[in-house]
Amino acid sequence: MRNSGARLRELYNDSMNNPPIDEVLNKAFSLACFILDDRATAIQSVEKAMARLEVTTAAQGKRLYYKPAASDWVQGKKSERYRNKVFFGELHLLQRLIYIASEVFEKNREQTFTAGDAAEKEMLIHFVKHLIRITTRRNSFYVTLGINRLLYNYTTAETMETFNAVIQDPARVKDDYYYRSRKGVLMQELKNRFGSFLNVARGPRGEERFHASSPQTRFADLVKECLSVFTPWNTYCLVPAVGNPIVDGIPDFSSQGKQAEDKIEVDRIHAVLHPDCFERLIGMLGFDRPQERLEVPHFFLTGDSNATGSGPAARRESSTSLSSNELEEIKSHLDDQSARRKRDFAGMLRVLVDGKERARLTPSHSASTRFALDGDAELIEVRSMVNGDDLLLASHLFVNHELANEPNPEVSSIVLEGGQEVSIKISSLEGAGQTIVDVAYRQTGLLRSVISFFKRPSQSSAGGPVGLRWSPARLVPLFVLGFLFLAFAALGTRQLLRQRNLESTKPVTETNNGQPVMPGSDPSRPPGTHGESSSGDDKAAPLASSPVDKRNGSQNGVASSGDAQLGSSQSPLKAGTNRSQPDSRERENRETVVRRPDPDERNTLSSKGNRPATDTTRTINGEATVVPFSEVRKIYVEVTGDAASRLTARAKLIEALNGTAKLMSVDSKDEADALLKIKVTRPNSQSANVVARVTLINPRGETIWRGSDSRGTYQGSYESVAADIVKGLLDDASSTRRR
Repeated sequence: MRNSGARLRELYNDSMNNPPIDEVLNKAFSLACFILDDRATAIQSVEKAMARLEVTTAAQGKRLYYKPAASDWVQGKKSERYRNKVFFGELHLLQRLIYIASEVFEKNREQTFTAGDAAEKEMLIHFVKHLIRITTRRNSFYVTLGINRLLYNYTTAETMETFNAVIQDPARVKDDYYYRSRKGVLMQELKNRFGSFLNVARGPRGEERFHASSPQTRFADLVKECLSVFTPWNTYCLVPAVGNPIVDGIPDFSSQGKQAEDKIEVDRIHAVLHPDCFERLIGMLGFDRPQERLEVPHFFLTGDSNATGSGPAARRESSTSLSSNELEEIKSHLDDQSARRKRDFAGMLRVLVDGKERARLTPSHSASTRFALDGDAELIEVRSMVNGDDLLLASHLFVNHELANEPNPEVSSIVLEGGQEVSIKISSLEGAGQTIVDVAYRQTGLLRSVISFFKRPSQSSAGGPVGLRWSPARLVPLFVLGFLFLAFAALGTRQLLRQRNLESTKPVTETNNGQPVMPGSDPSRPPGTHGESSSGDDKAAPLASSPVDKRNGSQNGVASSGDAQLGSSQSPLKAGTNRSQPDSRERENRETVVRRPDPDERNTLSSKGNRPATDTTRTINGEATVVPFSEVRKIYVEVTGDAASRLTARAKLIEALNGTAKLMSVDSKDEADALLKIKVTRPNSQSANVVARVTLINPRGETIWRGSDSRGTYQGSYESVAADIVKGLLDDASSTRRR
């Protein structure tokens, strides 16, 4: 019979799995705010983490998500097309990616810390986060070891008992020497991260520990808050309130086969990290309460001890939810990257490990690369360089299988939006004690595969590239493709000619006064007259107050008797409107003239956004027109680029637009005459100026304005850039109207 705890976990996961994307983004933002205590850098951390999550490799090349693709204007806002759910396993990957993305901002902030209580608490948050980061990326053994031995001061024997209760398998509990050696590995990684901020002291038996702070009680509440925030998301408390975990056991933590092991391992980690679960577990084992064994390290900060940073109280106030604009900006940024992966061919590929470049790969020359890996590596990224722009193609988080007996090698891959497949193979080199990484790239789409094939140079006898050679191996598929292309072209041409012949021989089926009109006859004359003039019936009924078309003298809204044969876009005349037969030149120049709508109607876009509404001006052939550049009034502003700058840039631009008498910003593309798309960058992080590239796009997707200069680039402060853009719009629109 299944135990009740397993059933509770199943029900909980069924209700909490795959939360909405907005909820996940807010959860990630709250976590980043707790770590960084700064809204702008927290948003950047969320963007980086989500971008990596989108291209995280998976086993067997499966996609981690499905995201529909559509044109910008037809399907509305980009954020509305973004995927709606995040899978259960992705939640925990996202937590790890937030920890990774926030570290560079943590280090920059730590350089400004001076001695004081608030700064010590900030450092403690960073320390606990990093301890959880380096242990959760391995397994529950390292989490138990790190919490019991480096955050609290439980003995090695007590730590072994704690892990025995968590793993529920005595065969997987190592000896005390293994615990001491693994503790040394974790301490070294913490020293590498915090450097001179930490000092190592030796205990009575020569044991190495971090120099402890005093008194410990002032940190108890903050440590408990940290552990609650860093506990794996959407996991359930399964530690019973009473009993003996060794004698009675905890069935929910027992191994239930390889397929269920990942989720059970997450539950074990929850039991050690979550403060309430850990305290119950320690109490069942008969050890001292965690608060009594707390041993937070002392952080050696310099400067004035009265200088303090913002503390946890200010942190909780700043950890608000993302606004709707911020959510849309993040999802729009991710959608832009997705579109680039679908559109761009890969140039040179760079392979980075924990932010440092380790290898390069040029798909046109070689499809794979290999390099040796350091033992403490965590994140592999594959980035493409296209036209000087850096684009993330794939990321891979290492999973430690030390206690799970997983076989090597580990092979993961991902198929991107454009059909590109990136695979990463991790294996051990026998006898050398090294980890080897093989990264391969290939095009799965037929067209891109052919282009890549012919772009790849031949190899010389020595194995090096010697440039493009038309070897027989390449000529055969080229001839086959050429033959297929010509065959399809000939078939299409034949079908087109046949269709035109059918249309030219098809008789006219329109009627004149209820009588059929035969090909070649004059529909203005009744049947049986054969060209004779009719007596008295050749006067056209007048149309009052109808303006005359200057091109041919016809009246708007009234077609001549010869117009019935001019094409399908024209209608036959009704009874009582026939005139005597006009001369041939006048009949050839006749065309239907539609009414000219009120100018206000031309500013109305259809609900779908890619066509004007049915009341807008239409051309003779029925094709919809859009508002010309000189008459654009309502503008939707879309800003991309640097996360820290684009929100401010968008606000300043909207303010500048609304400050004019001729332009205004709107909140929806459906209301807009045109889309003003701006990419904002900063020359460097210290600069107060921004660089903006501008294009104005109509609902058909056509660019109708690129700024006042040829490059469409503006530079300066936010206010001056916004003012220059709006001034350029007004000046160029006015010049267009005068022409």
